[in-house]
Amino acid sequence: MAFLDRLGKTLTETAKTVSKKSEELVEQTKLNLAIGNEEDKIKKLCEELGSQIYKEYKNGTSFGIQFDERCNFIKQCELNIEDLKNKIQGLKTASTASNESPTAAPASTSTPESTDSTDYTIKPQ
Repeated sequence: MAFLDRLGKTLTETAKTVSKKSEELVEQTKLNLAIGNEEDKIKKLCEELGSQIYKEYKNGTSFGIQFDERCNFIKQCELNIEDLKNKIQGLKTASTASNESPTAAPASTSTPESTDSTDYTIKPQ
């Protein structure tokens, strides 16, 4: 009978421990989700802030050399995008022309490679 009493006591204690650990795990998960939500808010606000700074930069406002360098890099990226879009349009136009005229020259299929490897991440001061 003593064996069954000890077994029952052990099982009860184990169940309490498992329950307590489960509750702790649930609480940790909730806290981690809350942290993730706050980090998402920060990321969104930083993106909005960056977009606003860039809009102001395009309108002539300077925010210091560190920001101006990054804004210039964004501006160059926008110019690269525009150039690439123009090349796509040229390929479409050449393709249309070659379908209409069998003697049209083939369009170039080379793709530009970015040579700028500058790290523009903001570092804490």
